[in-house]
Amino acid sequence: MSILNRYIGAGHLLHLFGALVVFSVVMAIGSVIQAIDLVARGASASLLARYMALNVPYILQYTLPMSVMTATLLQFTRLSLDGEITAMKACGLSLWQIAAPVLLIATMASATAFVVTQWISPRSRLAQRMLLTELAGEDPLQLIESGRWIRDFPGLLVYVGARSGTHLSDIVIHQVDPARNAVRSTIRARKGVVQIAPEPPPRLILDLYQVRMEEPDRRDPANPLKTRVLVAEHNRQNVDLGQLMRKTTVKKKISDFTGPELLAMIMGADPDPTMPDVAQRDHYSRLLIEMNGRLAMSFSCCAMVLVGIPLGLKSRRRESSVGVIVSLAVVFAFYFFLMMGRSMAGRPELWPELWAWIPVIVAEAAGIWLIERAN
Repeated sequence: MSILNRYIGAGHLLHLFGALVVFSVVMAIGSVIQAIDLVARGASASLLARYMALNVPYILQYTLPMSVMTATLLQFTRLSLDGEITAMKACGLSLWQIAAPVLLIATMASATAFVVTQWISPRSRLAQRMLLTELAGEDPLQLIESGRWIRDFPGLLVYVGARSGTHLSDIVIHQVDPARNAVRSTIRARKGVVQIAPEPPPRLILDLYQVRMEEPDRRDPANPLKTRVLVAEHNRQNVDLGQLMRKTTVKKKISDFTGPELLAMIMGADPDPTMPDVAQRDHYSRLLIEMNGRLAMSFSCCAMVLVGIPLGLKSRRRESSVGVIVSLAVVFAFYFFLMMGRSMAGRPELWPELWAWIPVIVAEAAGIWLIERAN
C-alpha cells in the first residue's frame, strides 16, 4: 500500500508543481508589465527584483487552489483512462483509499494557503506598496497614473485622464482643506505638461492649458450659483514635494492586515465616535468579508480535490487542456462568489461575509456524494 501511495502521490505532486508554475507565470504578466514601466522610470535592478519577489505570495494565494484542482483532474483522468482505478478496485481498495495521498497533499496545500493568506501575502503587499512609495520619493512623476484619483500629493486630489511621458490630458485638480475635509477649489484643464523643478526646494510644476477654475463660496459652498468661475488659456501650479519626500510610511488597507490583526479588530475594536454609524457598519462588514474570504480560499484546496476526483473519473479524454478548462470553470465559480461578497460590503443584511463559503460547502458536499456514488 505504501508503494501505491507513493506512486499516486508522486504523480499528483508532479502535476501540481507543473500547474502551479504555469498559472503563476500567467498571473505574473500584469506585474511584469508594471515592472517594465518601473524600469522605464529609472528603477534600479535591486528594487525591481524586490518588487517582483514581493508579488509572489499574492499570486500564490490565487494559483494554489487552481493548481490543486488541475492536478487532481489530470491525475485521476490518467488513472481512469489507463484502467488503473479499475485494477485497484478489483484488489479491494475503495476510492477513498486510492485518493488518500491526494487528500493528504490537499490538506498540506490548505495549510500552506492558510499561512500565505493570513500572514505572508498581507505583509508582502504592504511591503510592495512601501517600496513603490520609496520609489515615489526618488521620482514623484511615477505617482501620476492615468485613469485614477491620485491622493499622494499633500492638499491635492488629482485625476489625469491620459498620460504620455510628461504630457497630460483631461486633468482635474481638487485643492482640499484638510481641516474641514472640503474642496476649496477645482481646476480643470484639457491638457498639461508636468516636470520636476531642478533647483531646491523640491517642486512639481504643472503647466496647464485651456483651464477652467471653480471656487465655491466659503459661506455657502453648496450653492453652485455663488461659485466663482475663471477661465484661462494657461495656468501654472507648483506642488511642494517636501512632505512627500519625507514620507516613509504607508497607511494600511484592510487587505494589508494579518489574520490575527483582523481578528483583533473584529473582536475588540471600540466604535469610533467620529465615524457615522453607517460608515462603522460598512467598515465592520469589510473586516468580516476579508477574514472569511481568506479562510474560504484556504479551505478551497480541499474542496477542489473532492470535486476534481469524480470529475477526473468521468472524463473520457486524455488531453490536459480539458482538465485545465474544467479547472478554470470551477475556480471561476469560486472567485465569482468571493467577488460578489466583497461587492456587497455595504449590504450587511445580505450576509456578504458568508458568500465566499457557498462554493466551498457546495463543492465539498457534491464531491463527497459523487465519490460515494463512484465507490
